[in-house]
Amino acid sequence: MAVLGALSIVGFIIGIAWLIVSAIRKKGKKIPLIVIAVCLVSTIVAVSNSDSSETSDKSDTNTSTVKKTPSKNKDDSVSKEDVQKSVDKVVKEYDSSWQTNWKDAWSETKTKADLSSLRSNMDNLTIKYDSLKNYLSTNEVFKENEDLQNFSRKMTESINLRLQSIKQISTAIDNNEDMAQASDNVVETVKQADTALIQAISSALQAGYETN
Repeated sequence: MAVLGALSIVGFIIGIAWLIVSAIRKKGKKIPLIVIAVCLVSTIVAVSNSDSSETSDKSDTNTSTVKKTPSKNKDDSVSKEDVQKSVDKVVKEYDSSWQTNWKDAWSETKTKADLSSLRSNMDNLTIKYDSLKNYLSTNEVFKENEDLQNFSRKMTESINLRLQSIKQISTAIDNNEDMAQASDNVVETVKQADTALIQAISSALQAGYETN
């Protein structure tokens, strides 16, 4: 369009000169007038298209700038590594503490003489689970979004259910109750804790956690 505009201007000037010469020589003015008119129209069209093109380019540039601007959300402050590390700590300590102080302790309890050791394991497990509950309530990662909040809530629920079972067993030992019966009494509570654990892990997966 720039070339067309330049040629039109040149043609317009030539047309003016031609018209002047024709007037001096008293020749026909029709052709130079046509040339002037055509060049004038061409110049106007070229200028108009040039302005439109510049406006379009600016619009495209602005649109491109908007598209390239990264959006932010409230989750940006917590990285995937933060989530992985925090959830891993809770899940692994939750499982390892239960394995050592509950499952292994029960399997090693053969006689009444072993009950004192089992009672000690119940105390250890209580301390570890109370510590985990504190970690869940104070770690900012678990406050970042709904999935992580659900993870924290369901994990706390699962821990509380296991603590309830631990307390029942501890009380049974202290009162010299039948341990077989005491064990049966907490089966349902332990199952409820496992269900809450599964729900917690599901929320963690939604938040980007990856199981090892």
